[in-house]
Amino acid sequence: MDWSKVAWVAVPLVVGWAGTTIVRSLMEGTPLNGLRKLFGRPAAPSKKATLSVIVLTAPEPKWHVGAMGKVPMLNLTIHANLAHKSEEPVKIVQVYLKGTKPFGVFFPFIVAGPYDEPSLIHFSVRPIIVKGLNRLTRRVVLVDQFGDKHVTEPVTFSTIPVEPWRRGVTAENPTIKCHVCDEPISMIELHETAAIPAHKRCVK
Repeated sequence: MDWSKVAWVAVPLVVGWAGTTIVRSLMEGTPLNGLRKLFGRPAAPSKKATLSVIVLTAPEPKWHVGAMGKVPMLNLTIHANLAHKSEEPVKIVQVYLKGTKPFGVFFPFIVAGPYDEPSLIHFSVRPIIVKGLNRLTRRVVLVDQFGDKHVTEPVTFSTIPVEPWRRGVTAENPTIKCHVCDEPISMIELHETAAIPAHKRCVK
């Protein structure tokens, strides 16, 4: 085999691949891990991932009041499209509203790359920063496995009232105990959106 002819073919291909890789790395801000591996060097750590978060309008973002034990909490749900161009997956380990703190149980999830399917995200926060049946508009903060925060545009959440009979209040039984304070609660004192029976004054 004439190795000189092979070299004439192979060298331009390798140079072209390396040049393309370098240019793409510079444009996307990603490490040159392919070239590093080729020359036996360890992979460089990835830079902070730029996570795109687009909250979809269907289903509409919702909020309602729940509780963990005796502590009321604000439960929220969004349907969002998440994407990034990093070489490594991004793991979302916490979600909360700006101006609040995470509360309760959150199940982390992975954003693999630029073509993930939309995610339905459920999360809970405190304090409860909405009254009555009002709409709530806040930015959502998503925290990844490195502690980096990715903030959405303002998101508007709506709610629906919970029928009193679903929480044990009926004409025959007009009073029940508040889940938070254990005191009797009448229909007029019942919080409109709490999934638990609770006084309006106890939900905060």
